[in-house]
Amino acid sequence: MLRGKSRFEMNEKPLIRSLNHRLFVKAVREADLEKYSVDVLKKFLFKIGITNFDEVTTFSKNAREWLNSHFDAGLPKVLERLRSKDETIKLLLDCNGAKSESVLMNSRGKRTACISVQSGCKLNCVFCATGKLGFFRNLSFGEILDQVLILRGDASIDRIVVMGMGEPMDNLDEVIPALHFLTSKDGYGYSRKRITLSTVGIVPGIERLADSGVGVELAISLHAVDDNVRSAIIPMNSKYNIEDVLKASKLYASKANSKVTIEYLLLQDINNSEDDAVKLGRISRKYLMPINLIVFNPTEGIEFEPADNLERFTKIVSDNAIAVTVRRSKGKEISAACGQLVMRGA
Repeated sequence: MLRGKSRFEMNEKPLIRSLNHRLFVKAVREADLEKYSVDVLKKFLFKIGITNFDEVTTFSKNAREWLNSHFDAGLPKVLERLRSKDETIKLLLDCNGAKSESVLMNSRGKRTACISVQSGCKLNCVFCATGKLGFFRNLSFGEILDQVLILRGDASIDRIVVMGMGEPMDNLDEVIPALHFLTSKDGYGYSRKRITLSTVGIVPGIERLADSGVGVELAISLHAVDDNVRSAIIPMNSKYNIEDVLKASKLYASKANSKVTIEYLLLQDINNSEDDAVKLGRISRKYLMPINLIVFNPTEGIEFEPADNLERFTKIVSDNAIAVTVRRSKGKEISAACGQLVMRGA
């Protein structure tokens, strides 16, 4: 159970949860604390959920007083909480003036948290409502972890997907420390197999993540088998094409010893031909990556339609791929489904 006040209430002191990771570490050292105290403070803030440094009883009185005088430990303010008929919960959070959304989904008694890494997004994928918002700022590692902390107040969390607002590879300075905390025994202790990070495929980011040691599962938002089509719906493809992304992903799977899945959003008359299905299946077999087909969720302002040949497309992919699943999103009526996060309550 979370304790204490909400954050962002007329307090001029900086919010420690909004500090980027480098400044967070610096703040701990300036409190005349040892290096190991960084992990101690992370646990108290982001797992226990303290809102006053006096609760960190393992720190000296002087250190606690210094932290209280320089920083506010308050939690993000929940601006809106929505619940759908299928028990999906969506939260709109105020992260020190930047808005972000988080989702808790329930499937057969297993709960998955979908968390954001940015307020808005730079990439402007044409099928995604979040991209239409523009980009506000990166979330700090603490603001990323706070989403898990707050969602755990509603129910225990079995899996975490980094598939909310923003592109993780565009904010790795904060995403990597957050993932380390989520998987460490001193943090939440989640198995790396219970966390999946989704990316459109920024190759240097994939390579850096592979070298980081976090080893979480990776999901590649491919969404097309032709570079011209992919560049039209995912502008980043003009910089890192399909082959570049798949090669980097294969390297990630090898280095991280982790599963990589190909995500494919089916769009009517864009990427749903039978030839597309055959090519997608062959990509799966060549790179030894399973396919996750995604049903498009119609969203205001996004002029695409769900593919009308899902069953046939799935059959063809299945005949050629190593494995295929179909994702039908939850929480559509509260705009909590894939591609629908748009901060309507802001």
